[in-house]
Amino acid sequence: MADYDSSASPLFRNIPDDSKFVHQAMRELEFFGEFCDLTIVEMQCVLLMAEHFKRTQGRPEIWES
Repeated sequence: MADYDSSASPLFRNIPDDSKFVHQAMRELEFFGEFCDLTIVEMQCVLLMAEHFKRTQGRPEIWES
């Protein structure tokens, strides 16, 4: 998640908060509770699905015939 602390390094001020994709992936995979309570393998699955959701947001599907 994004850190909005004003004393943080300026390099980290513009990191987007992508937690909505992580939450969406956790719901989709039926993981309930907190992300930090998951096993490493479960975290990897959630993050891969979250990345997929982020990359496909707002893009129409392209079908070739």
